[in-house]
Amino acid sequence: MSRDGAIALYDSGRGVESVLSACRSVLPNEKWLILQDKLNQPYGTKCDQTIINAGFSCFSHLMKQKIKAVVVACHTSSAIALPNLRKHFALPIVGMLRPTARLLADQYTHDRIVWLATPASIHADRLEPLARQLGFSGEFHPIVCSEWAACIERGRVRDHKRLVKSFIDNHRSLLAHDRVKILYGCTHYPLLDTTMRSMLVDIETINPAQAVAIELHDALLQRHMLSSEIQPSVSFLRNIGFPMRPRLVTTLG
Repeated sequence: MSRDGAIALYDSGRGVESVLSACRSVLPNEKWLILQDKLNQPYGTKCDQTIINAGFSCFSHLMKQKIKAVVVACHTSSAIALPNLRKHFALPIVGMLRPTARLLADQYTHDRIVWLATPASIHADRLEPLARQLGFSGEFHPIVCSEWAACIERGRVRDHKRLVKSFIDNHRSLLAHDRVKILYGCTHYPLLDTTMRSMLVDIETINPAQAVAIELHDALLQRHMLSSEIQPSVSFLRNIGFPMRPRLVTTLG
């Protein structure tokens, strides 16, 4: 690994955009390599083994490139695939789970958190226990958003408004409480933030991407791997179309 290698980010699609934006603001001199695994999207409605297999396929492809670290820019893959990936790959790997949990514990300790997340992330149930272990003591309300990521990939503003309005209509009593914060538990969801805030002007939304970017910075700094040159760039491996090879790797408990 070279300190001037690229930092790779992978997700199933457009969700990587929200994480990349935050990472570039914190690490403006780095090279970025983006993998969007559109062949297997969306991750959030898949079973654990499929998500793990997709993670290994992404990493296998990325390891052929000149990279020095990987950001798993997907909450679902971070909760389900990342524990296994860390056992097999030695380079620095940053996911969404721990930075999000630490953010809740440090800045939203006593708030009511409405966690918008994919079915797979909610089924994995890793965020709340970790956040409470780190010191979060507020209320935590998971909300399943089954079709959101697929809808965002299609990019239809009319559908975006429909999804947000349906969420608000179905949870008005919860959203009417004091100290309510909406936590985006999928990297796709911040792409709906303008629509969300236009309909819920008095409620704060939380995008944990900045916390992820800070953890990435600190991980590279500790390893003396921050870029030594000012040559920022972004390269995309678009829809690379590699197959998922079956693996006998099971989710860690």
